[in-house]
Amino acid sequence: MADLIDRQAAIDAMFAGMPGLMFNDVLKILRTLPSAQPERKTGRWVFDRLETTSGCFYGVRRCSECGMIGGETRYCPFCGADMKGGNDETD
Repeated sequence: MADLIDRQAAIDAMFAGMPGLMFNDVLKILRTLPSAQPERKTGRWVFDRLETTSGCFYGVRRCSECGMIGGETRYCPFCGADMKGGNDETD
């Protein structure tokens, strides 16, 4: 897995430790690098019905990203998806 660094912290460290022309070349490169923001999945809690062995039904909430049964939390505890999509009942 790649290391994620804070670009401004790297620039500040270079100001403190590198002189002259070499610093300017490296600074140009650092400023052109893309941001290292990891992509976050966005999902929602989807209502589903499950049947028990006795034939009764009960409602559960499933994550729309991974399908695991969860609840009314802000993030899925299994895949980490941000549940900004809300619930399917309120859409």
